[in-house]
Amino acid sequence: MEQTLTDRRDVLGADHPDTLTSGNNLASAYPDAGRLDEAIDLYKQTLSDRERFLGANHPHTLSARNNLATAYQAAGRLDEALSLFKQNLADTQRLLGSNHPNTLLFGMNLASTYEAAGRLDEALVQWQQTLAAAYRAAGREEDAATLEREDPSSQEDSGDTGNTEDTEGLDSPEPAGT
Repeated sequence: MEQTLTDRRDVLGADHPDTLTSGNNLASAYPDAGRLDEAIDLYKQTLSDRERFLGANHPHTLSARNNLATAYQAAGRLDEALSLFKQNLADTQRLLGSNHPNTLLFGMNLASTYEAAGRLDEALVQWQQTLAAAYRAAGREEDAATLEREDPSSQEDSGDTGNTEDTEGLDSPEPAGT
């Protein structure tokens, strides 16, 4: 893969879409080879190149930003990952809408990074927003509306366990046979 990237740079030029794709593909292979730092460096270069040649709003640029953020998360660089995931989610929502598959993916990535950072309240809110958008994308408006009405922090404060089953009468069952 390294040779492919070198060859494409030499033959096609650094700004050719195939060269940019080769850089991204090589960066994707590095973590599996235990070369996470090299992956981060190449993802940074790929993101910079894509922003310069394709523009900040191009879907491939958004994917490159997501890939760099994912590598930061894997390296434990959670603040950097969160910053990129937040930017990516905002840009994708603006460009593609809240229900687009990439927006949903980027929302899940942000939520999981909040979780990894121990920011559980923010993770819960992001998971809930992403799930509501997924319901909406699937045409399940009622489920999305129900989820959006729920306030995750109110359950913790009120002592509510989240059990929504009807438990009326369980403390004093009626005698059998009456």
